[in-house]
Amino acid sequence: MPVPAGSYLQYVLKVKNMHRVHSPFMFSLYQDVIRNTRQYYIFEEIEEERKRLLQDSELLSNNDPGAGSRGVKPRTVSEIAAVSLVRPAYGRMLFKLVQHFQYKNMLELGTSLGISGAYLAAAAADANLITIEGREEISRKAAVTFGRLGLKNITQIQGLFENTLETALQQLKNVDLVYLDGDHRGEAVKQHVKTILPFLSKNALIVVDDIRWSPSMWQAWQELKKMPEFEVTADLLRMGLLFKRPGQASEDFTLYPPR
Repeated sequence: MPVPAGSYLQYVLKVKNMHRVHSPFMFSLYQDVIRNTRQYYIFEEIEEERKRLLQDSELLSNNDPGAGSRGVKPRTVSEIAAVSLVRPAYGRMLFKLVQHFQYKNMLELGTSLGISGAYLAAAAADANLITIEGREEISRKAAVTFGRLGLKNITQIQGLFENTLETALQQLKNVDLVYLDGDHRGEAVKQHVKTILPFLSKNALIVVDDIRWSPSMWQAWQELKKMPEFEVTADLLRMGLLFKRPGQASEDFTLYPPR
């Protein structure tokens, strides 16, 4: 089911530009991260991997355990890449988020073919990323991506989130950044967040992808924003940001997406 059209209308009506954001925290984040167009050499290397994946004709089974699956017929790597990889601008934003806040312990739910994980891990060599993927064949392809980019600070876990999430959290113990892009069922996303909450560091961030994927995802996003554990939230059209900022007044922002 498509997400209600009203969610896009709400976004258009509420979106603000940088000059109308009065929160010092969000102004800095918006200027230095979200809308910052600075390029790093690794961006080109990661995007070359995207191009390679988009040309990969290997046929893979399509037994996606998450609601993101659009069918069960086998698909080529290129077909999967075309619909599942993080968009370049959002990938660059993930990289800059890690650099800006100097996140060290990171968790990704939904490795896919490895592009989003590459952006996260490449931002800090001394950071640690655990990434979980439910599909064995996809996880294998992601390992190739990480290897070609020379990324050594990534631990891959293959398996269903309900069977592997607790193990990953116990390994990290104190999680600074979480990127959720592996299950597009709203109720499941909310449950994952509740499971992760006790392991979050003091000023942690949860990034929720595809908040307008479906009515259930949009509803989940509305509920997540209201959780008392997150003082600052931001709607970036495709992604949502949930910040823990103890002591800061609660604020919800609707901002232009990264570029």
